Amino acid sequence: MVDHRGITLLDEVPKTGTPNAFNRVWGPPGEDGWPERFRGGSALLVAILVTISALPIIVLSCAGVTPPQTGPKEELTLATQPKVRVVLAINTRGGAALPIKVIGGYSILDATTMTTLVRGPRLLQSPVQALSGGIVVTAADRQGVRRPMRLARIRIAPARSGTLYVGGRQYRGVLDVIYTQEGRMTLVNELDLEEYVGGVVAAEMFYWWPNEALRAQAVVARTYTLALITENENLQPRPEWDLEASYLTAQVYQGMGGEHAKGLEAALATRGVVLVHNARVFRAYYSSCCGGHTEACGVVWNDYKTIPPLAGKACDYCKGTKWFDWTDIIKTSEIEKAMKRAEKDVGELREIEFEDTNGDGHIDRVTVKGSRQTFTMLGNDFRLIVGSTKLKSMDFKCRRYNTYYEFTGHGWGHGVGMCQYGAKGMAEVLLTYDRILGYYYPETELWKVY
Repeated sequence: MVDHRGITLLDEVPKTGTPNAFNRVWGPPGEDGWPERFRGGSALLVAILVTISALPIIVLSCAGVTPPQTGPKEELTLATQPKVRVVLAINTRGGAALPIKVIGGYSILDATTMTTLVRGPRLLQSPVQALSGGIVVTAADRQGVRRPMRLARIRIAPARSGTLYVGGRQYRGVLDVIYTQEGRMTLVNELDLEEYVGGVVAAEMFYWWPNEALRAQAVVARTYTLALITENENLQPRPEWDLEASYLTAQVYQGMGGEHAKGLEAALATRGVVLVHNARVFRAYYSSCCGGHTEACGVVWNDYKTIPPLAGKACDYCKGTKWFDWTDIIKTSEIEKAMKRAEKDVGELREIEFEDTNGDGHIDRVTVKGSRQTFTMLGNDFRLIVGSTKLKSMDFKCRRYNTYYEFTGHGWGHGVGMCQYGAKGMAEVLLTYDRILGYYYPETELWKVY
């Protein structure tokens, strides 16, 4: 999920067991083992956007347990599956235009009043532009005269026969175009949670991995997303989106292009199933490879305290896998430039201090000293600044040479929650997804909430 995904694999593995037995709480495995008002022609939308993140299927992810319960507590029972809002482009402006089109029928609505402004048989590469005062849409008024309208936000909704494309990628659901300031706009894809999960599983984990690993991935992706939806619903004002489509900040999401039959099957087999701790969903983080020990959540991020399911534990199931051991060299000049890009200009690099605050082998805090300034930060923040494909994890030993640093480490990703390669290893010894989840997330249950 969150920063480890710059790789070709994600960290979760599903299970093949039946998802209907959620009333049982399983302990961790033994040694062996989620008025129509106007009709008419096409519309001209507007927004100068930079780019939409297009992430390769490089997988590294985030998200032990109970088989699924069909009768969870009332506070967690949902009448229907929720919608999730995924931001595709934030405050974009200038650069190449980001094409938005619908092949087939569509409607354009005022997203504030949900009034239909335009309907048409197809929307082909409509230009979208954020101008002074809002997003401009040309539509016919009550007298049938086409006039430009400025709106705070619009919604592009494909009809049943229509397919939405943004930046060349195909998406389910609808697209909200939100005006932020002159020359800038934000694009948010809103869709059903299950549609989203179906698009995340195979983008976060190789589709040819065991079914039980894919099912575990589906549950953690659903749990993580539902936790963010729930958190955002309680905020005032409510954020414009629930999560991003990037592995660096959330989960890999590539729309329908990231779907695969096996990922869709894993989502369907676990439909509505989430992990809960003390009757609450939580951010079920996961990463690609923990390197032998998962990390405590509270030392990786400041905004989410450590809870028992995310406290860190030993993992023997990822040993010998592709990213368990690694060595990388990073030039001193590269670190200086990376710090400057992150608005932490240290000048000439003099010294880097690494601190393991909880003694589990992961570096939790880093102090970078230079000729101009000194900065202290969380270890994972330093990793992302330097580059997660270079400094793959914070479980490493470091040696300084004249013009470079040599890092020898284990694992890939932030290391919190489920280890995806470990989940794969557990599935390969025939452990089911509920056992996998129970192992990586102690003191949890599986609940079917819709």
